[in-house]
Amino acid sequence: MTNHPAIIYYYKHIGQENWDVDMGVIVKNSEELREVIIDVKKDFGEMIKIHDMFMNPRMIKDDVAPNGIFK
Repeated sequence: MTNHPAIIYYYKHIGQENWDVDMGVIVKNSEELREVIIDVKKDFGEMIKIHDMFMNPRMIKDDVAPNGIFK
């Protein structure tokens, strides 16, 4: 996991958390996210099961709407 370019951190939890591993990834779109998930499952499929996923999409441009649309 530490060598994957999209994974910026991961934590392995100890105790009775809701999850065992928490990973942070930065991707451009949902297709890239799917590729990361597939890569992780290839290497750790027997150990890691995806039960919960939290996505935090961020808008990096705020001028994507055509001019005059909000008048």
